[in-house]
Amino acid sequence: MNARGETIFEKASFKESAEQRRCLIFIEGFYEHHHKYGKTFPYFIKLRDKDIFAVAGLWSEWQNSQGEMLRTFSIVTTQANSKMSEIHNNPKLPEPRMPLILPEDAQNQWLDNELTRHEIEKITRPISSQEVHAYTVGPIKGKNAVGNNIDATKEIRYQVLETDQLNLF
Repeated sequence: MNARGETIFEKASFKESAEQRRCLIFIEGFYEHHHKYGKTFPYFIKLRDKDIFAVAGLWSEWQNSQGEMLRTFSIVTTQANSKMSEIHNNPKLPEPRMPLILPEDAQNQWLDNELTRHEIEKITRPISSQEVHAYTVGPIKGKNAVGNNIDATKEIRYQVLETDQLNLF
């Protein structure tokens, strides 16, 4: 489950982690679906100048019904920047979102348990659209998905989107 950055101090499920258990999750990129013509088209999103980058996370430790201790995490999200607003347009959601990508100078701040709530809220902003690169990929779910391998990030063009994609970037 993702954690909305704007409400992490208000939701009981995230408040304690927001105050004491913030983490960094390093990724190469992430996927989002674009909705058009009654279909979904997957996009792979990454940073232009980084092979790996950090997104903000919250972690927790809890005991499941079998008595096992589990460590889990949630990715913190923020309002989408303009590029992500075009891509993440799910009509079932109230607004487009994106992971909270932390620039290098904000990563140590995010981990600092002395950081005030106000300082954390200042960090919880979307990264600039100019720093993000996005392109369509093949199916990432369903029977035609390529699975968890490098082909999942291979660019695939959809004829129906060709003219629309020029407007996104």
